[in-house]
Amino acid sequence: MTPKNFLLIAIRYLRTKQKNSAIKSMIKVCMLGIFIATCALALVVSVMQGFETATHEKMQSIYPDLIIDSHNQSLDMNKLSPILESPSYHIAHYSEQYTAQALLYNDEYEQAPTVICIKGVDPNKETAVSKLEQKIVQPSNGHVLSNIIHNDHILIGNKLAQNLNSSLHDKLQLLYTDEEPEQLHVTFQKKKVTIAGIFKTGIDEYDSNIAYCSIKLFQQLFPDNRITQVYIK
Repeated sequence: MTPKNFLLIAIRYLRTKQKNSAIKSMIKVCMLGIFIATCALALVVSVMQGFETATHEKMQSIYPDLIIDSHNQSLDMNKLSPILESPSYHIAHYSEQYTAQALLYNDEYEQAPTVICIKGVDPNKETAVSKLEQKIVQPSNGHVLSNIIHNDHILIGNKLAQNLNSSLHDKLQLLYTDEEPEQLHVTFQKKKVTIAGIFKTGIDEYDSNIAYCSIKLFQQLFPDNRITQVYIK
């Protein structure tokens, strides 16, 4: 039966005589219920689609198209690079990621150090695979990632800066260790670093726990740590 026939039948029931008023009323109530349910469903679908789009945009702002993760094991870039650079895989850019845990605190205030994830990256490669550079809010007068991440200069999230009562150009103490914990005792070393940039992604967990530094500084702090992730565009 065609949709036109269904429409004609519905109109016929709506135009029934007064003696069939009960059926006529029930049809009107049913049609009103279907109309309200359809509008509610359309509204929910629209909201969920907008939420999905907004979530995708936020996640895409900090993550690349593809991530190769070794689950804290070392990646051999000598073997991996020829594969990533092969034309058959259509990979435009890739960026190596060094990751470690550290403590960061502001020695001008009496507060407990904040546990952070510090990532060592090549700023030029990172700019090619993610939108991190576009999320930098300080300095506000133009920012190039390669001008921020170098020497002992680091890039941190805005929530982390707030938690440490710190701002741009402040110097912080970075506590780190490359030792394996033995009997719950760990010897930390100190490194003074400078906040050269602050980023904001809108994801509190990311903005309050992540700091970026150059690969050179990372290797000075953690000489035994190797590449654990590769970001791919």
